[in-house]
Amino acid sequence: MFRFYSSYALLFSGLTHLLCCGVPILLGTISILTNIVYFESIVANLSILESFEGYLFALTTLMFLSLISFEIYNRKIKCSELTDCCDEDECDDTKRRIKTNIVIASFLYVLNSSVFLSETIF
Repeated sequence: MFRFYSSYALLFSGLTHLLCCGVPILLGTISILTNIVYFESIVANLSILESFEGYLFALTTLMFLSLISFEIYNRKIKCSELTDCCDEDECDDTKRRIKTNIVIASFLYVLNSSVFLSETIF
């Protein structure tokens, strides 16, 4: 019985230590590193981030097209092959959330593409 309660005590103390010390240290380290990279790229005019901009845009395009193609696969091909596909009433809320996420992602992608391509062309 002692092992049972001691495991919960260990879990609880580890969780409180993580929330008390681990998360603030992680957030502080991330914010310091982000500020250093931002400061160096803006003030010192080091184009660290601009050298990777094309590759990051290509990765974003690949992820966006994968999201859309996986959704088309789930809706059209997978649902027609399986007989236990969810009904309209069952999946209506999930489909609505997925559609909202795709619309928001599409808007952000078009905005990002227009900014990136306008910088590249002009």
